[in-house]
Amino acid sequence: MVDDAREPRPDPLRAEGDLRTTTRAATLATVVAVTALGALGLAIGADAWSVLAWLALAAPAAGHLVARAASTRRGTLVAWCAPPVLWALLVVALASRSAAPPAWPGALAACGLYAFGLATGRVGRSGAAGAGVWLAALALLAGAPMGWGVVTRPWPPEIAAFLLDLSPLSVVLESAGADWMRHPAVYDPAGTLDIGPQMRVAWRGTLAGPGLLVLGCAALGAAVVSRPRSLAPARKDS
Repeated sequence: MVDDAREPRPDPLRAEGDLRTTTRAATLATVVAVTALGALGLAIGADAWSVLAWLALAAPAAGHLVARAASTRRGTLVAWCAPPVLWALLVVALASRSAAPPAWPGALAACGLYAFGLATGRVGRSGAAGAGVWLAALALLAGAPMGWGVVTRPWPPEIAAFLLDLSPLSVVLESAGADWMRHPAVYDPAGTLDIGPQMRVAWRGTLAGPGLLVLGCAALGAAVVSRPRSLAPARKDS
């Protein structure tokens, strides 16, 4: 006697729903982790400039990770925007508690760096490795004016001024109103006493902060246009 019982066929719609649920959970976990990562600046100091200094180094790597994780059409915009908005609110709240200058231009600069990270995450193929490249590159740029702590004498003033302009710490903190060139971490190691206004002036926050945000958003827009990808799994007809 032949057994006519057949194994049930897998339901493609149910499998697709399970995949979407898993993907959304992974995206949410990444966004929460990245948002918390940005708040680690509080471990440096409970002030806006400490948080901004950390974001100047970590924001692009965070953006890269979020762009790699966000994989649903409906949730992409929320996932992209949630971390920088929360960071900016934290910075503004911390700045309002002190007599420091308004820090919102520095927050916009950090958001611009985050947008650059979103752009590379959008077009790149690697998540953790790409974020690591961002961290290493910005750490090198940030430490260059001070000789990374291993150069015994400051650079010539012209070189030091050029390296300060390239430092992510300079653009973010000076946009927030910090006198970065006179900060103890920079003053002696970078020899900023010998850098006159004819060589370098501080970034002007009302221009540099919004300007960096616009450039970051433009880079992200170019990445989306140049490499559109279907964020939702394709449905197969059976």
